Amino acid sequence: TDADGLFKNYKRKLHMDKALSCVTYTEKNNRVERKAFVSRKDDIFAMELSSDNAKEYAVSLSFHNDNSGMTGATFEKIKDSFSVVCEDEFLVLKAVNDGICYGIAVYIPGSAKKGEKLFIKSEKFCVFAKCFSGKTPLEAEEMKNALCGQELDFEKMLDEHTVCHKEKYESCDIDISEPTDKTNEAHLDEAYQ
Repeated sequence: TDADGLFKNYKRKLHMDKALSCVTYTEKNNRVERKAFVSRKDDIFAMELSSDNAKEYAVSLSFHNDNSGMTGATFEKIKDSFSVVCEDEFLVLKAVNDGICYGIAVYIPGSAKKGEKLFIKSEKFCVFAKCFSGKTPLEAEEMKNALCGQELDFEKMLDEHTVCHKEKYESCDIDISEPTDKTNEAHLDEAYQ
């Protein structure tokens, strides 16, 4: 870590065959790893965060207008419909835009509510989230039940997701090359002779 306490050894990887994003870095001699994917099987975002030493994290949901192109009136209308429910292990955000109700339920096993945030102190924890939208108003309890009505185990979900993803990933190839009658393999054979 440098004098300002910033992280170092930052590395990002994208495993295309699994559609899995991995980030690692070192912060104050503490190695942190974050793995994330969106399950094709369950339609759930899953993230696992692990580190050498337990660290406290705070999680909250908010709504803001960051150069998204929303006009003031649209932003205010959505903001007026916006609500967040926070309780132990759960955050639920709900809003309405153009008559469409949408929201997200976030589940962090082992987290505790403090004010309007969830806090967790651990060497390893998972975050699961599911988005919702529709014409009927969303109830926080329904959103929580839909998210937790499934077995939420990061590694098991990743394995099941990989089976679904791999079929789609391996279903096509893209070949980008110079116009020639030779295949890439033939060019490689010539290059290594």
